[in-house]
Amino acid sequence: MTPPVCAQHHQYLPCLFKGCNAGRDATAHQAAYAEAVITLTEAHAVFRKWFGADYDMDTLNATLAAAAVERLDGDPLWLLVVSGPGNAKTETVQALAGAGATVTSTIASDAALLSGSPKKERSKAATGGLLRKMGAAGVLVIKDVTSILSANRDARATVLAALREVYDGHWERNLGTDGGLTLPWRGRITVVGAVTTAWDAAHAVVATMGDRFVLIRSDSTKGRVGAGHRAISNTGDEVAMRAELSAAVGGVLAGVDPDAGITVDEAETQRLLAAADVVTLARTGVEYDYRGEVIDAHAPEMPTRFAKQLTQVVRGAVAVGMDRADALRLAIRCARDSMPPLRLALLEDVAANPNSHTGEIRKRVDKPRATVDRQLQALHILGLMTVDEMAYGDKTRWIYTITDGVDITALRVGISSPDLSVDGS
Repeated sequence: MTPPVCAQHHQYLPCLFKGCNAGRDATAHQAAYAEAVITLTEAHAVFRKWFGADYDMDTLNATLAAAAVERLDGDPLWLLVVSGPGNAKTETVQALAGAGATVTSTIASDAALLSGSPKKERSKAATGGLLRKMGAAGVLVIKDVTSILSANRDARATVLAALREVYDGHWERNLGTDGGLTLPWRGRITVVGAVTTAWDAAHAVVATMGDRFVLIRSDSTKGRVGAGHRAISNTGDEVAMRAELSAAVGGVLAGVDPDAGITVDEAETQRLLAAADVVTLARTGVEYDYRGEVIDAHAPEMPTRFAKQLTQVVRGAVAVGMDRADALRLAIRCARDSMPPLRLALLEDVAANPNSHTGEIRKRVDKPRATVDRQLQALHILGLMTVDEMAYGDKTRWIYTITDGVDITALRVGISSPDLSVDGS
């Protein structure tokens, strides 16, 4: 006897989701998904079905963890999925629509968050901006953070400054319209976005303003042919795919118990704090002169906020069904990914090969000499590396070692850093 056909799968296979009856139309099918609580393992199977065995499942895990934290107590967890174009990052984050997230393509200006249009210019469908639409709580998905970064400098700075205030839970937008208006907002929302490695090129600007995002990077140099085959095989089924991905995400998050948040133990606390200490120091902004040479560094970022964010990664990951050891591993991976990739690569290389000169380091990381030299100087001025001078013929070589007390081992999770940015600023 032929098994029933799931109208959205178009396959002679039983639907993976409890509560889904074959033959329902798309609307009813998606609603049934949303009502069904499923396990993290079942959600993994759905994403693997559509994206293949090479799909980076940690990007889904981190996305789910961030959304779960919105239902727990404590400060919000803001997450960016970073990768090259076409690596399923947008499909991953927009699947949060299945859990009731507000999804937007980008944020063109601070007015998109809180609109202050004069009354006579407002349309009947006006919402007052994304924050008015969402209210005091919820999850906001920004599918294209790259567009914010590629905007002109003033527009980009305005949006990033507004997002900083939103993260802190209170923002006021002051306008001169209608005799002067103050548009206040208070709340606690989670922001999850997708961005290309343009984020690394904009790191200098983001770092000086105070970073609010935890990053997870998906390596777009691996599994390229397999991903291409999977994309071709999915052609024509995109609507069904997105409905199923959204339903899987909604099903996992429907099972999150807001009152069951864990408390990290002392060993986990020490590991997270050690990782946060290195990352926040290493991602602190530095200043360059017109020749690209390091001239000064900003005051280092303290590890306080980032350590709490990593703690929330662990709590959110456990809430969606990961065991504590795997949740800690995910948090450490996010810590690694939240610093400029080239700086991470240089720190790990020098930690493994102390007393190395610039040429040796450059060969091992296989990046341009000027780029490597610039970032080694940045790590030196930030206090993460020490430099000794050694005569070499009629020249002087700089010999680098990791500064005493800097614990690079806190960032070890048995993976390499993907998508090394040549800029690495």
